[in-house]
Amino acid sequence: MPETWDLPSIEPSVDTCVTALQLAESLHDWAAAQGSVFPRKHTMVFALSSAFISPWLERPVLEMASRIWSWITAIDDTVDSPECDQATIDAVLRGCRAVVAGGSHGGEPLARALAEIRDTVAALPGYPDVAPLWRDAVDRLLVGMAYEARSETGTLAGYLEHATYTVGVPMYVVALWAAMERVDPVPLLPALRDAAVAVRLANDARGHAREAAEGGLNALRLGLSPDRVRHLVGDRLASCRRRLASQLDRADPPAVALHRMAVWGTRIYQRIDFRYPEGEGPQRADWQPIEWPAPLGAS
Repeated sequence: MPETWDLPSIEPSVDTCVTALQLAESLHDWAAAQGSVFPRKHTMVFALSSAFISPWLERPVLEMASRIWSWITAIDDTVDSPECDQATIDAVLRGCRAVVAGGSHGGEPLARALAEIRDTVAALPGYPDVAPLWRDAVDRLLVGMAYEARSETGTLAGYLEHATYTVGVPMYVVALWAAMERVDPVPLLPALRDAAVAVRLANDARGHAREAAEGGLNALRLGLSPDRVRHLVGDRLASCRRRLASQLDRADPPAVALHRMAVWGTRIYQRIDFRYPEGEGPQRADWQPIEWPAPLGAS
């Protein structure tokens, strides 16, 4: 044991883990009711993320948050599935975009689940402050999914413009903001962009071998070196923290949730690809922690 070991207090950690267990059970039942396209094997990681990112929020909000991760993964799997032809993918995405605009789901499972999430988010007290932003985040995610479905190659700039939305961070974080009162999202948007880019690139760094085997787009496939990706993650994390410094100092909930999302998303990819948490994926032979270097000049 080290001479000094800065262990966190165990009581809140236990409480958060209990919340995660409750969320996992609820999410498992919800996903099962939505249909086979919704992944049950990732239930625990979705529950853990929601429990730890914003542990002060009420359980119904955290249930909604974990369902968002499940939905994002389900639509990503659908778009990437070799069993789905382009016409099917286009129809699913078109139906989901109609739901974002306020329309009916038409019975399609992904659109139906999104309509339920949409209505839950819209009923939250802070939704009027973030409604246009949330609709835009979800719509951009869907547009990005269409781009990725049609593009075997592309430019790095084009990929990142879409992939910072398809990674799900904007949709997820803005939904959390909707649960908070008197949120002014505009000053937080540059930090939200930093967080989304950081998590996307961390995902790419960890999942590159899997995504290459699946034929998916990835920043490394489009020309960035692994070392450059690692440095960019560190840069964006530092920028996110710097932009939020004053709000974090006063424990402003929207900023705290955003920063914790950035840390959670990049930290988990330092250690695992949650698609293969036991190291069963293409990179299982070299699943070592990935470090995000601090920006030059950082102390």
